[in-house]
Amino acid sequence: MALLARATVRLWAMMLAFFAATSMAYAGGSELTEAEIARLETGQMVVRPENVERAGRRYIGGVSYIMIDAPAEHVIDVLDDVRTYRHILPRTRSVRWLGIARDADTIVELEQGNALAHGKYVVRIRRDRTDQDASSALIRFWLDPGFSHDIEDASGFFQIETVGEKTRLTYLVMVDLGAGVWGQMFEGRIRRAALSTPLLVKKYVESHLPAPPT
Repeated sequence: MALLARATVRLWAMMLAFFAATSMAYAGGSELTEAEIARLETGQMVVRPENVERAGRRYIGGVSYIMIDAPAEHVIDVLDDVRTYRHILPRTRSVRWLGIARDADTIVELEQGNALAHGKYVVRIRRDRTDQDASSALIRFWLDPGFSHDIEDASGFFQIETVGEKTRLTYLVMVDLGAGVWGQMFEGRIRRAALSTPLLVKKYVESHLPAPPT
């Protein structure tokens, strides 16, 4: 439990630095409570929704956490594989790999939503390994405004970290849906769906573990 708490303090420092770099403020807490840590240890997801209003723009999203019964390197491999995105990103209708940028960012077009309301946008994805032994990694993503996009902005990251024999996945996302009426009508649903991502990752990873050697 102490390890989880210390890791959370480091993560919130990283979040603040990340959103400072993208000119956004994040008003979250600084560490998980004992009750939240207890929920994580029983396999439940912890969710902290958040809204941020800055410079006339409204971002919705927050942060969610989950423990995955799999090695960190397997979680990283799943998140690195664009082919899994239809399974691990909520309400994803289509995924199209566009290529690798000169700076090595992966460029992917996503279409998300349902039959009533859906939209496309393109994200850049960048993976930073934080340990030489691949026991942790940071995968960042952000909307690329150079492509057509049906939402105003989006950014966030996956933090993968080994905790004992499990992997702790933290997911942060903030989205500006724009001023349209559809965004206002579906804001709550979109936020809840977005923050469910770690649960989808957990289900996918744990159901696709390699068979033990015989």
